[in-house]
Amino acid sequence: MHASPQQLSHALDRLFDAVSPSLRRAPLFTAVSGGADSLSLAHIAQQYADRHGLAHMALVVNHNIRPEAHNEALAVMAELARHDIRAELLAIDMKAPDSAIQHWARQQRFARLAGHARASGGVLLFGHHADDQAETILMRLNNASSIAGLAGMSEVSIHEGVACLRPFLSLPKSALLSYCAEHDLGYVTDKSNFDPKFERVRMRQFLQCRTDFAGKALQMGALCKTLDSALHRTLWDWLSEYLLLASPVDMRLARQPFDVLAPSMQRYLLRYMMQFVGGSSYPARFDAVADILPSVLAGKRSTLSGCYIYATSKAVIIQAEWGRKSPAGAIDIPPDTSVVYENRWIIRSAAAGLIMRYGELKQAHPEAAQTVLSQLDSYASRPRDMIPCFLGLDGRPKAPHFIMDRDRLYSDSQADGRAIQVWPRHIPELLDGFFRYGHPMYSTKCTKLLT
Repeated sequence: MHASPQQLSHALDRLFDAVSPSLRRAPLFTAVSGGADSLSLAHIAQQYADRHGLAHMALVVNHNIRPEAHNEALAVMAELARHDIRAELLAIDMKAPDSAIQHWARQQRFARLAGHARASGGVLLFGHHADDQAETILMRLNNASSIAGLAGMSEVSIHEGVACLRPFLSLPKSALLSYCAEHDLGYVTDKSNFDPKFERVRMRQFLQCRTDFAGKALQMGALCKTLDSALHRTLWDWLSEYLLLASPVDMRLARQPFDVLAPSMQRYLLRYMMQFVGGSSYPARFDAVADILPSVLAGKRSTLSGCYIYATSKAVIIQAEWGRKSPAGAIDIPPDTSVVYENRWIIRSAAAGLIMRYGELKQAHPEAAQTVLSQLDSYASRPRDMIPCFLGLDGRPKAPHFIMDRDRLYSDSQADGRAIQVWPRHIPELLDGFFRYGHPMYSTKCTKLLT
């Protein structure tokens, strides 16, 4: 398939037209592996940035898994420079595991990319295309994924406080290969893309033999996305009335309205609540939620997905499992930057100091802890001990200023040294939509029901 520059550029323009105005002004970072998809995206993103007066940089990650990886990364950097695209090489120094290498590499790569983009409030661009989408959907089908999983990758999503855009999901790889040929982009092909020991490669080989399955997979993905969006909207409306967010590690759902939901809706809702509170990368499995639900509603405490979950006569309570995950201890935070803490929080501060749980602050610096207690005393005791606090170099502590809107994470006026901003790292799209579409953080109706 031939692709004109206008067609591919339109895909990026269309996506930026659909996002919030603050994202349209953000610096752009393109994840570049050196393949045809990421190189063509970097080329188009650079043109977009030039037209709109934006900063753009390509990010090349060297996983250091193979001896030749460094020279290959340098070759990609040279190709980007040949096309006047600014680039930075990010190296992963950790030793790769003996198994599940692709999963490990994906996690490490995203952590580096997200950290780089988050530091400047930037947007991450990925070159995933329709062929990748079909493979992803069939892999998730093979692993008994939920409707949300079968919807495939999203064009716009938020992970670890970073907006991720995938403008090419509706374009086949052949279109990107044509673009590279037309614009003299010298792409490379990773040998691991042909190794059948990886599930994605096996799925790709299957689709090459059964070409009709790719279109069917994409149709199923589009249908699942429509269904999932409808479910989300229904749950946003429900949450706007019956959710009490006591803190990001303590959520309460009004019991009586919860009891009249269909069991499937109860499970669907709890999966996302637990992902948010527990800080997991993925929701719990439906069957695992179904297994604990009867005992939870009977008043027995259960643990799942990093959460305690139990019910009283007034509420279904979901709290972070403070006993399972040991504290990370105090960590340094440089001024005017952000850090990921305990794999749960993204923390930003204008001043340099230490980040630690309130429980640790209470033990190590009791007088300092007492000075911020009044700002935290509305929280239940155990969840309060898990809340991150800031201890300045002058010994003065600060309680967190929770941010639930991604735009405010980088623009809120309170990030001036008087308060630290804290963003829950794993906000599922369900809850991102809940806050983004203007629902209140505290429901008046739910407050009345629970008191």
